[in-house]
Amino acid sequence: MQEWKPIIRHCRNCGAKTVGFKNKQGVVKVECPKCGVSSISRMLDRRHERCDTYAPLGMENLDEDDDN
Repeated sequence: MQEWKPIIRHCRNCGAKTVGFKNKQGVVKVECPKCGVSSISRMLDRRHERCDTYAPLGMENLDEDDDN
């Protein structure tokens, strides 16, 4: 039996279609080929999913509320 299962998602940054892989523990790892953003999501219970999104190396998250 395979340990990883393919999952199709959309990038939260640019909207491109991406393919990630889900393991037996329910963790999905996705990296966007267009913009390089990577995300890791995990089901905490049947109605709660945690999704962490990481900017690629050399990039940083912009805070739109900062008025500098």
